[in-house]
Amino acid sequence: MVAVVGAANDDALASIAGFIKIRYFLAFLISVIGIVLFVFARRAIITARLEAENEERKEMVEALQKSESRFRDFGDSIADYYWEMDENLRFSYFSDRFLEITGIQPEALLGKTRLETGVPDVTFEEWENHLAALDAYQPFRNFKHSRVWLMERKSGSR
Repeated sequence: MVAVVGAANDDALASIAGFIKIRYFLAFLISVIGIVLFVFARRAIITARLEAENEERKEMVEALQKSESRFRDFGDSIADYYWEMDENLRFSYFSDRFLEITGIQPEALLGKTRLETGVPDVTFEEWENHLAALDAYQPFRNFKHSRVWLMERKSGSR
């Protein structure tokens, strides 16, 4: 009888051990599934956020392009020509009428500073004052741009 009771205890222990193994396996499986779901949910949230930021950037670029276009249209309507300089005071843009009015290809001046292109037909003081205003990033007015003078001289209207 002792042998039967021992066998029954072994079967009961084996049954309990099996139950515990199944329980731990199920807990592990649920944990893995939870982690996988968390990773996919996080990825979906990040993707949605990036897509929203990308859309916002596209809208900002479009708004900037529209604003720039309006600015250029405005500039073209009020001036014979105009130019832009970058942060290093190098010519970075000439309006469309620059070539027509001056007879100079914009490519000949793009990337150069005012000092590198030179401005003849002004006094030393005017030239120094102009360069100082540029260096200080100050606006300037009534500075007769020699490229126009050169064109006037060529046409004989000066």
